[in-house]
Amino acid sequence: MKIVLRRNIVVTDKFVIVCHDGNMDFSSVNLMVQISKNILVEKIVARLIELRNRKGVSQMTAYHDTSINVARIESGKSANVSVSTLAKLCGYYGITLSSFMKSIGE
Repeated sequence: MKIVLRRNIVVTDKFVIVCHDGNMDFSSVNLMVQISKNILVEKIVARLIELRNRKGVSQMTAYHDTSINVARIESGKSANVSVSTLAKLCGYYGITLSSFMKSIGE
């Protein structure tokens, strides 16, 4: 995500915040970054759920087949899913990691 800071304005690829009082501190920027991370996690989780449902397997079946705690990831509690875990899940669901990343970026 690209963040551009200007006096009284923060621009990202998802939103623009204008600060009318002239005061914008880093806590505001950190909050915006956290919101963006949360949006990304929500998109990843939603896409993983969609792919699992499309495959027609339960969380337990996916866990037994991959040794990945899919339920924890889908609950959003594992916000830091590694690329290797995503790649393994993508392979299991029959999609490339590249296609997966493109789909959540739309």
